[in-house]
Amino acid sequence: ILERDLGLETEIVDLKASPFEKRPTYREVPFGSKVASLKRVGIDLDTLREIVPRLDAVGVSNHFTYESGIVREVIRLCRSIKPDLKILAGGADVKARPRFYLEAGADMAFVGDINTQAIAENDWLTPTIVPAHRYPFEGLSKPDFNKLQDVSIYSDSHDGPVPAGVTTPVGFAYFTRGCPRECDFCESRRTKFEALPLDAAFELLEHYAAAGIRTINFSDDNFLLLKRPYLEALLGKMRDLGFAWEFPNGLEIGRLVPKGAVDHDLVRLLFANSIDPVTGRHLGAYRAFIPVETFDRRANYKKLKPIEDQNAAIDAILSHAIPEINFGVVLSPDATEETFDTIEEGYGDIRKVLDNHPFVKSRFSIFHLIPIALYRSMNTLYTSEEFPEGWNFYFPVYDGKHFSATELFNRRVETITRIDPTARKTMETGTYSYA
Repeated sequence: ILERDLGLETEIVDLKASPFEKRPTYREVPFGSKVASLKRVGIDLDTLREIVPRLDAVGVSNHFTYESGIVREVIRLCRSIKPDLKILAGGADVKARPRFYLEAGADMAFVGDINTQAIAENDWLTPTIVPAHRYPFEGLSKPDFNKLQDVSIYSDSHDGPVPAGVTTPVGFAYFTRGCPRECDFCESRRTKFEALPLDAAFELLEHYAAAGIRTINFSDDNFLLLKRPYLEALLGKMRDLGFAWEFPNGLEIGRLVPKGAVDHDLVRLLFANSIDPVTGRHLGAYRAFIPVETFDRRANYKKLKPIEDQNAAIDAILSHAIPEINFGVVLSPDATEETFDTIEEGYGDIRKVLDNHPFVKSRFSIFHLIPIALYRSMNTLYTSEEFPEGWNFYFPVYDGKHFSATELFNRRVETITRIDPTARKTMETGTYSYA
């Protein structure tokens, strides 16, 4: 976009994914009776000392609050290396709290998509928050893979190494953006839903295929809001091109059971898969995340259907022998003993469904709520500036209504240990696996 709209010469430096990745521990933070040991994953930041001096500007992208401390460190290091460097920041977390990034040293913080006119007109004298802007969707659909050092290093997904037969590298793509649903823990709540025009979606797939990518992670907020003809055309094109795919962000499972009956044609469209007899490559769906969300507060979210309908949809998905499936619920700050009991009982019922499909591997998760969306103003033990790394799904940075932060964490670990011992073990290694 910068090259096309402004005629600038650009390059991409991926600080996280690299053949030269390191995992140094950079600090420790007390957390109740425990200590959080924080590791930075990626290339040595001193590499920037070789890169930054030859640049006029640097753009940093950050979607997650828990990575903002590292991004702040990157911004400050770039500024120290070259004081007159122009620094731009964008991404979901920048949209939520742009002043954090300006205070870290950025010149421009974007609370929407990239705005090249604002860049061209900026005087660079005063740190600037660039108002919300929506760049034409079609212009965002063809990333320049030639600017990446080595596409082959993108060999896993949100949820760990891909199953046998799935081709790498893995490409992330989105065909829609926005979600009108009201889930109070999601930053994408009640945002405008927009679909990439189908011809542009086909061009995207052909562009990815030309780069040697045959595996797609759907990064959409709510993929199933697409109309049936679009879904049929898109997934048909993906099958024609020999793609494998997964749904790591989760699907609105209730849309698979309209009016209380499973839409088996839609399930087949999404999840049918096979092995190419010549190449041994996996074709079609290989993994899906099912956002159960909650077992005891289902009336809070209009998109959730009765448990019986949900489990019927899960059974239909599993009937296609998708290799891996994972489930997630979110712990509310007012979780009680009953909450944990219903999670164990509800996941137990899903286990019974899985027993009928012994070749499907599964993983069960319980996530702590991140203090974002409607929970952004809640009291926390650490601010997002003090301990941004703690603002993730894996432990709470707040005391709950009935449990302290440490108790919430311990109860979650104990519950997962009973439900899914394999998932409990992977919590220690930080690498997802399925059983």
